[in-house]
Amino acid sequence: MRDQLINFLQAAVLFLLLTNALSVAAAAYAIRTVLGLTHGESPDRVVERRARAFLSAFWPGMRPKGASK
Repeated sequence: MRDQLINFLQAAVLFLLLTNALSVAAAAYAIRTVLGLTHGESPDRVVERRARAFLSAFWPGMRPKGASK
């Protein structure tokens, strides 16, 4: 019983660490997007560029416009 409780607590801590890391990444992405918007760029261009950069990590064929191959 004790070992099961320890395993559960370890899994819970790991889950919380992972969700915290995802929250930090989402906050950093949001801040960078907002900073792009405050520098006078078109909102459509900023969001499109960020989406293409994000998707290029998962689909190599989806490269940001103007990026070298």
